[in-house]
Amino acid sequence: MRTMSTTCPFTGESEISLPALMGRTRTAIVARLEQMLAEQGFDLNVTQYLVLKHLAQFGELSATDLARNIAHDAGAMTRVVDKLSEKGYVRRNPSETDRRAMRIELSEAGRAIWGRVHECADGCIESCLRSFSVTERKQLASMLTRMIAELDQPTPST
Repeated sequence: MRTMSTTCPFTGESEISLPALMGRTRTAIVARLEQMLAEQGFDLNVTQYLVLKHLAQFGELSATDLARNIAHDAGAMTRVVDKLSEKGYVRRNPSETDRRAMRIELSEAGRAIWGRVHECADGCIESCLRSFSVTERKQLASMLTRMIAELDQPTPST
């Protein structure tokens, strides 16, 4: 098994690339969050957590909007919403503007559980950043925000 370099590589010449580091970071955070949710007795995976988070943050949304917001497959979103509905955390309401469409919102149980789930997720991120100073956290947030802004720009023609 290869070990990861202690330097922060940025090119393909390094042992591991920056995109690989970012991917490994995301994978590790997802695993940690799912572990912590399970330890707290929440029967939720990260995708379900993200749906609850977006509904708590933005209110009623369509399945298409939810899928786009969390970068999830639109077809698979129906199964995620079905599971959350079975657990009693969300409900579907007919759209007022399109009778074929449904809007999804947190149920009373979903709103009740959200605060505890949110605390668990905050604890997860805190555990990931435990060794970072406040300055380093701000720098990391700033650099990632700048990277996202760059990625949101149209791809330059060559």
